[in-house]
Amino acid sequence: MSKQIALIDHLRKPLFCLPLSGWQLRPSVGATLAVIIFLPLLVFLGSWQFEKGMLKKESQSNIDFAKQAVPASLEQALHSPPPARILSKGQFLKSFFLLDNRTRDGRVGYEVLAIWQAEDGPQATSFIGKKWLVNMGWIEKPPYTGNKNSTSATAIHQAIKPSIELPKNNQLLEAYTREWPKSFFQLGPETPDETWPRIIQNPKRELIEQLSGNQFSPMILMLSPDADFGWRRDWQRDQLPPERHFGYAVQWFLLALTLVLLWLGTALKPENDDNQNTPNSNQNGSH
Repeated sequence: MSKQIALIDHLRKPLFCLPLSGWQLRPSVGATLAVIIFLPLLVFLGSWQFEKGMLKKESQSNIDFAKQAVPASLEQALHSPPPARILSKGQFLKSFFLLDNRTRDGRVGYEVLAIWQAEDGPQATSFIGKKWLVNMGWIEKPPYTGNKNSTSATAIHQAIKPSIELPKNNQLLEAYTREWPKSFFQLGPETPDETWPRIIQNPKRELIEQLSGNQFSPMILMLSPDADFGWRRDWQRDQLPPERHFGYAVQWFLLALTLVLLWLGTALKPENDDNQNTPNSNQNGSH
């Protein structure tokens, strides 16, 4: 107990004493230590959120620009930074994936990932034989109606798969390119069943190529909201808007400013303050 009291007394002691025209700056050891530890952290968090907001703002500007741009071919899109607006003729394969644990308005559902086979032609030579993964939008997960005691992944998946069909025959696809998504948080290991559509938790390129037996292009396609087919496609809802990141940045910076002001408020004392907890004053008081 005596060691704890001694430590508290040490943290309360002034680190230094600096005269300032009728005032003295006498920050305690504990308060200064807190500022040294937390101030860089708060400034870092604020800067991080501000940078994320700027990146989101730039991304939205690129999307708005892509919407107004003349549609490119898939060949041209491969050599353009995403997002690029494309038009492609081709057809969807019958097999498709359901990306699990995707939410909208607090409801759980899937994002439908279809496989697009573009028509081979003069402008498709560099990706002949490769398919394109197309995000067709979000659909709500139906309620589970199977055996609750079942441990079979196939039986469970079959009971919660929505009854949907992809467009048939040749189609004109309007979409926007996007980099292949990074891994998402998984509730457990991947246990895809043997029947299509297959439910997956992470849209890893290697996994999708392995399960489908196809090779895919280095970018995916996000179906245009203006398309006549597909499901719910409010792509910006899966991201925080830049204004939210700027708001978080302001909060972190205000916390940093508050910390500095509290440090100054506790450290700045009148010059004639009799409650100086300095080593000299303690020594004088002991004689």
